[in-house]
Amino acid sequence: MNYLFPSRPKIKSEMTMKAISFRGSFRWTFLGLKALAFACLFQTVQTAHAQGDAWKWINPQPIGSHLFGVAMNGANALAIGSHGTILRSEDSGKAWTEIDHGLTDSWLRDVAMVDSAYAVVVGDGGVILKSGDAGKTWQDLRPAFSSSGWYALDFSPAKIGLATGFGFEIMRSTDSGRTWSKLSLPPRDVLLRDVAFASARVAVAVGDSGIIIRSNDSGKTWSPIRQKPDNHFLAAVAFADSLHGLASDEYGDVLVTLDGGLTWAQKPMLDIGGVTSFHFIDSLHVVATADYSRILFSTNGGGTWSPGYDDGAFPSVFASAFSGPKVGIAVGHYGMLLRTADGGQSWSRIGKSETVSFLGAIAFGPGKDGIIAGGDGTLLHSGDNGATWSALESKLTTQWLNAVAFADSQVAVAAGRNWVMLRTEDGGKTWDKLFDQTDDGSPGANGIAFGNGRMGLAVGAWALTMRTEDAGKTWKEVQDSIYINRYLSAVAFATPAIAVILADSGNLYRSTDSGLTWSPIIQKVTKGMLRSIAFSDSAVGIIVSDDGTVLRTKDAGATWTLVTDNLSNYGGLTSVRFANHSLGFIAGGTGSMYRTVNGGLKWTQVGEPLHVNDITDMALTSAGDLVAVGSGGVILRSEKPAIAIKTDFEKPATLRQSLSGDKLRFHLNRSEHVRIRLSDLVGRTRILLDQTLAQGDHTWQLPATGYAKGRYVLDLRIGNTSNAMLLERGR
Repeated sequence: MNYLFPSRPKIKSEMTMKAISFRGSFRWTFLGLKALAFACLFQTVQTAHAQGDAWKWINPQPIGSHLFGVAMNGANALAIGSHGTILRSEDSGKAWTEIDHGLTDSWLRDVAMVDSAYAVVVGDGGVILKSGDAGKTWQDLRPAFSSSGWYALDFSPAKIGLATGFGFEIMRSTDSGRTWSKLSLPPRDVLLRDVAFASARVAVAVGDSGIIIRSNDSGKTWSPIRQKPDNHFLAAVAFADSLHGLASDEYGDVLVTLDGGLTWAQKPMLDIGGVTSFHFIDSLHVVATADYSRILFSTNGGGTWSPGYDDGAFPSVFASAFSGPKVGIAVGHYGMLLRTADGGQSWSRIGKSETVSFLGAIAFGPGKDGIIAGGDGTLLHSGDNGATWSALESKLTTQWLNAVAFADSQVAVAAGRNWVMLRTEDGGKTWDKLFDQTDDGSPGANGIAFGNGRMGLAVGAWALTMRTEDAGKTWKEVQDSIYINRYLSAVAFATPAIAVILADSGNLYRSTDSGLTWSPIIQKVTKGMLRSIAFSDSAVGIIVSDDGTVLRTKDAGATWTLVTDNLSNYGGLTSVRFANHSLGFIAGGTGSMYRTVNGGLKWTQVGEPLHVNDITDMALTSAGDLVAVGSGGVILRSEKPAIAIKTDFEKPATLRQSLSGDKLRFHLNRSEHVRIRLSDLVGRTRILLDQTLAQGDHTWQLPATGYAKGRYVLDLRIGNTSNAMLLERGR
């Protein structure tokens, strides 16, 4: 937390208080709650934009899901991929629309357009989908027979369909894919990764262990052709005509057949990594997609190859499809959509992507500035609360950046591998390098937090903790061996004096002197890697771990109790953030999002998992929107503004309250303990009043200085009853 707040304002009795006039260039506005009478208030309303169940893709565009298959017929095109993603185009792939079919979140593996209107999709879990209107609407065709999942799909000129998949399974259709029957083949621990028709009767399937099987009766029966003794798998097969075909393994070895798949000869390896697909445009022109974002083309049937696209990135291009000899689409990892208009000799990316790098950390200041840090020195800046982002043109480092934090509205620090540290004084637009140690293999910094505008901590591998007292200009190592040889993963402040460090094997360490000295905290709940920590106020905090464990403290980190030990399945929990003292969010590694409305006592999943492979971090903007980041340049932003979350409280029989201008007036029927807390929507909190007041009328005046322009949550707690309202500080 960052404490930039003024001293506590005085509170006076209504009867003795003189009229107060405000001078200056600011005013406070109560948003939607300009005059409230709470004679009998039964509910507390905590207003925050982020709900975690409605999201917009910010980067990559148009989508960031992995895309595994593509098909074209005329101007219509379909692309399918992870998390049930189906994209549709009506202009030969220039523009795309995501189809909200609501049928499955399974990973879809292949798609075929049988004609200009009818299409079939297959995927994990035995998914079979059909569309009769070129992909506008879809129906679930899953038959009665069970299946582990389907991986590849092809149709013959006679519209006989074949699908291959896990466990050496094959299914067949004789009516353009409207109905399917499963072949009776002996089960084997083999994935058949691709299938292709050479003619109306001849088909070939390839897969694990270099297996090639062949059918000469349109897929009714199959015969083994080849199986290598090693563990290389064949990933792709395609035919130019009834005789000439190509296949490739995971290392780029190309196999050629000139007799319809009866025999195969190996050609020299393509130095591009694994080939993921072949597509014959005609008998001579063929396109190959491959790992490391590469596409090749051949004008002599695969005899020689030339580069068509190569951006050198790690993600793969998985498949291509053409409509005619010139126009084609290719798809790949993280929403990659490429288009060619010259038969595959050159490709351009569809949609705008600021980066496809791994994004591991995000932070927002009290204004509109936001910063994302990631792999290979990637830094992105937003000046509009995360609606748009721009990447830093010239990188100051190629080290991975694992952490970023704001000290105030303009100053922020990013840090990462080998303890590289970068600093900005303009909200992230420009940066200076503080230092960068030699490449000694150290994972470096993993977490940064500021306790106030000047004092901060950075933690990382090999138990190293760094401390600053000048807003990150200079850093000194904390000499404390209490956590020697530990991998420190994150740090957070409960107050400017109290901080907690997370470490491997479930270890925790706490400081009560702003990080100068540390003591271990004993918790026996989990031995997993503690990944993220956040405090909702000066007492309550939440820790999440990679094994799905959620821990909670109500004494500023001195002790921790188990909330749940199974909140997430595969992927664990990666990030926790609070909007105010009650509303918080947890992100799961597989894209699941969880929400609390009672300060972390109970967490519930919000909607369906996000259509991403992982979420590495998230942050709340000053406007209350939630922004999440992940691998492949994924940036998502919540899109459900101004929705109130309501939490029931007991009837406050002692309270009568009203708001007017910059004053809060309330009446106590008896003496009560009153706490007034003001929080910005990034989670920074200041307790402005915390004392017992006498029976009678009271007035509290909003502070005149010390607060940045933006939205805040004012919480008035009288006894056991809490009442929250949204404010906005104007100019």
